[in-house]
Amino acid sequence: MSGRYVYDIDPVDGDEAWAFFEACRDGDLDRVRELIGHDPTLVHAQYWYTQPIHFAVCANRPEVVRVLLDAGAEPGRVRFMDSGWKKLVRRAGAMGFDEVRSVLEAEARARFGYDPRFTELRDAVVARDERRVEEMLLARPRLAAAADIHGSNAVHWAVMTRQPGLLPLLVDRGADPDACRSDGQTPAHILYNGDYQFRVWRELKGISHAEPAFVLAALLAVGATLDLSAAGASGDRARVEELLEEDPGRARRLDSGRRNPLTYAARAGHLDIVRLLLRHGADPSRPEELAPEGHALWMGCARGDVAMVEALLEHGADPNSAPDSSDSCLGIAVAWAGDAAHTIERLLRDHGATTPVWSMTAAELGEAITTGAPVTQAPDFAEEVIARNDLPLTDLLLEADPAVTRRLDGGSLRRGDPTVSVTSRRVLERLIEAGFDPNRPDWQGRNALHHYAGRGDIPNARLMLEHGADIDALDDQYHGTPLAWAARKGHEDMVRFLLSEGADPALPRDLPPAVPRARARAAGHQRIVEILEGASR
Repeated sequence: MSGRYVYDIDPVDGDEAWAFFEACRDGDLDRVRELIGHDPTLVHAQYWYTQPIHFAVCANRPEVVRVLLDAGAEPGRVRFMDSGWKKLVRRAGAMGFDEVRSVLEAEARARFGYDPRFTELRDAVVARDERRVEEMLLARPRLAAAADIHGSNAVHWAVMTRQPGLLPLLVDRGADPDACRSDGQTPAHILYNGDYQFRVWRELKGISHAEPAFVLAALLAVGATLDLSAAGASGDRARVEELLEEDPGRARRLDSGRRNPLTYAARAGHLDIVRLLLRHGADPSRPEELAPEGHALWMGCARGDVAMVEALLEHGADPNSAPDSSDSCLGIAVAWAGDAAHTIERLLRDHGATTPVWSMTAAELGEAITTGAPVTQAPDFAEEVIARNDLPLTDLLLEADPAVTRRLDGGSLRRGDPTVSVTSRRVLERLIEAGFDPNRPDWQGRNALHHYAGRGDIPNARLMLEHGADIDALDDQYHGTPLAWAARKGHEDMVRFLLSEGADPALPRDLPPAVPRARARAAGHQRIVEILEGASR
């Protein structure tokens, strides 16, 4: 995290961000306030789907949680919303941090009307039981304006389930058709972006439902706003022109869900609207939700739309953009662009696209090491080499960069997650011989033993112990030992193995919910609970 980096939408200094994470973890209120005063965007600093507020919650720091929320921290802004409010409230409850949980729930109620009872209304909407929905709203009128822990209200859910017929009833009873849920998305945005946990193609498979155009028409009929993003997605050029005439700067701004209106139009294939937005200064490489280098070009590549790709590249789109958990522009073009793939690949290459590390063959990785190619400086290059379980390739890396083992840590082993095999053991042994420290923690305080315990990988866990791994090391985020990680993941054989090697089932003594037994109980692994209870006697 050293140096400038973008993981949310705002650039932050990595050193300051890490200092902020540490201050939140340690409960250092003065330092927390000092850093916020210097850079307010630090409240939304992220790394691996984790915000500073996650550290404060897991360390039971209610005062820090209050300061962060008062400073505008929005857990719903974490990449993939399920890691936001829901995860934090659940974690606080599971660990017995009642004050922290109360702070979170009170803020969720104040911000977007969170009400645990809303679940019943949501379930009725999902079940497509209009009569039940009407009965519930008659019995509990306030639920119409309520929302779930993500901030999704009844209109969001009617849109997600493609039920335009419900909208008049919901809005008439008080539901807001323009409500922003915790990730900033309105129902109209959700119509085009979908919801990560509720996929239309999966959840509504075999169920007759309305097409997006009919849902949008119903939304507008009950008073929803057609903003620039939804207008671009629906191909409403007249509305786009109207909005840009009112305020040309709209083309350069993200919407309330931190997405670029350009991306909506590119995804839908509306080239005329894309060109119009570009003429008004839209930046296709502006950081947006899930895409620190922009998302529009990737959408054009996925569509196999050569003209779209040309237009975006001409206006500075980053040819190496790769949205979170997705392939690169090159990769998605090859996979989805059909007959246009070759043409798009040539366009991308001509504008500087390079094969991303994860798509390189072992031979390409080796050539990059031999020639000292710039890609070898990528943060994840060494991790990718290790993940190939290729001893000659690993030796080549170590010969070219002997200091690489001093930069590796427990998190470096997660890429590719080497399976238990002769090759992976030989690679790990070679790394240790070259100076890899099994106790060097990653940014969340997890060492290599945490990693392998959580995967149930006994041979590699044994190897780490043979080379000095601390069997009772505590991680910084969840304050768990490797035994606790194994217990939470339900790896009974690993639990038995670690106990036989001397793991202390009572650590940490100052934070009982993080004790392995509590972690296993919270995860529903009763057999492991019994094993740990026996070991504690």
